[in-house]
Amino acid sequence: MNTDIITIHCTNTGTYKEFPAGTDLINILNEFDLNLRFQIVNANVNNKTEPLTYQGYHTKTGTFLDMTDNWGMRTCVRSICFLLAKSVDEF
Repeated sequence: MNTDIITIHCTNTGTYKEFPAGTDLINILNEFDLNLRFQIVNANVNNKTEPLTYQGYHTKTGTFLDMTDNWGMRTCVRSICFLLAKSVDEF
């Protein structure tokens, strides 16, 4: 078994694909044909919310989340709150 290749199971599509170890979720996302209504903001990887810059080094199960998902909406709200706090601090 080659340890430089990992298998990603995308629960959005129900498919498995192989990638080189260290591939980030943005590149993995581009390989899966997802038809979600809104832009994907993060992913649930092995039941843990991860940013799209997360790099996989082992076989994983992932679900890509957009703003229609509760966790995706929380990510957007949290980001907006950080931006608001930063702008109020600088004002």
